[in-house]
Amino acid sequence: MARPSKTAEIDFSARHTLTEGLIDRATCPPGRSEVALRDSEVPALRVRILASGIKSFVAERKLDRRTVRKTIGSVANWSIKDARVRATQLSRDVDQGVDPVVAQREAKLAEAERLAAEAERKITEEAARLAAEEAARALAERTLAKLLGIYVGHLRAHGKNSADDVERLVRVHVMSDPLASRPAARVTSTDVTALLRRIVEKGHGRTAAKVRAYLHAAFKLGVGAGLDARAPSVLIEFALASNPVASTSPLTSFNATRDRVLDDDELRHLLERLETDDSTPALAARLLLLLGGQRSAQMLRARVEDYDAAEHVLRLLDGKGRRATPRKHHVPVEGAARKIVATLIDRARAKGSPLIFTSDGKSAMLPGTLNAVVRDACAAHRAELLKVDPDRHLPKGYSTRDFRRTIETRLASRGISKDIRAQLQSHGLGGVQDRHYDRHDYAEEKRHALHALHQHFDDVRRG
Repeated sequence: MARPSKTAEIDFSARHTLTEGLIDRATCPPGRSEVALRDSEVPALRVRILASGIKSFVAERKLDRRTVRKTIGSVANWSIKDARVRATQLSRDVDQGVDPVVAQREAKLAEAERLAAEAERKITEEAARLAAEEAARALAERTLAKLLGIYVGHLRAHGKNSADDVERLVRVHVMSDPLASRPAARVTSTDVTALLRRIVEKGHGRTAAKVRAYLHAAFKLGVGAGLDARAPSVLIEFALASNPVASTSPLTSFNATRDRVLDDDELRHLLERLETDDSTPALAARLLLLLGGQRSAQMLRARVEDYDAAEHVLRLLDGKGRRATPRKHHVPVEGAARKIVATLIDRARAKGSPLIFTSDGKSAMLPGTLNAVVRDACAAHRAELLKVDPDRHLPKGYSTRDFRRTIETRLASRGISKDIRAQLQSHGLGGVQDRHYDRHDYAEEKRHALHALHQHFDDVRRG
């Protein structure tokens, strides 16, 4: 008679005190897919045995008349003691109405949602970090130097003749300063004050006042760019919230109105000195007098094509004030001025330059070049006077800035009316009458005024 198998000795319908030996002996009977050993100590604990030989601890309990089964783990990884503790916990949860399978599914879902939220948070944080880095890079690129460059371009685009002066002052007094590389949005009133102070301490108070005015205008344009269709759209990206120049102290002491007028002795010496100097700057300075004291910056920008040799008229462009486009200012060229203009044009053509007033043939002469010639003449005259009388009291020196005032004063003494003087020097013509109604060119009146001026110069020469 054959000996019964070990499996046949185990009654799977009964409860057993689970031991390692029992679990090791138990196998799934032939013809069945799985069987379960039930623990007598913890009723909820089972050992599930598959036909494949896989054995695992399982907790099984009734919940609302249905069987709830939860796998604890492989018998190879769990001890019987730990499996009983786990089965007891699961049994207690089921008794309290908690389905461990559902709870596990919900836990997995919650974990998946947590992981998804964590991933989304990391993506959001990374996007914010990259955006902040990009904003920082963009801010670093939108420097004060770039703001001023855009401002100069804006002036040029609107035909403002001041663009060259702004560009020159910015290049000399701002671009070389560390503040130029600072993001414009981070420039403070203290920074601007320190920059202006450095210019003042070098003895350039008037220049500091001009730099302040240009900085104020540049920041004002940037701050209002979002609501000003005329402003360059790129300025919106600067995100300027305020104008740091607005709260700095105005340098009004350097903008004091000058009252210097050359007397006849100074005029005589200046005319005689300029007449003996055939250099281009000296000819330009002399022409500035003979043309009635035009603004030097406007005159020096004149091109060969601006001179009408047949009518002897020089066209200047007056962009002063808030004009949208420069005003065409026609100046008669009379007497000795005609020969000077002809000489300068011949020199310009010899250089292949379209500019009447040029030293190198490439760029227009700067007002400072004329001013240097005039200041030298002034210094020479003062030296002569002091040589004769060292104790003599002399007025302060003069420059090209005093020409307009001197000439208007002399013309007034010659009976030339205020209106005609204004027409000749192109100032005070911004009213409604001048802008919209008065279309007279005042050519003859200007010629008459220039003849009176030249007569005064001749009288001065004769003493």
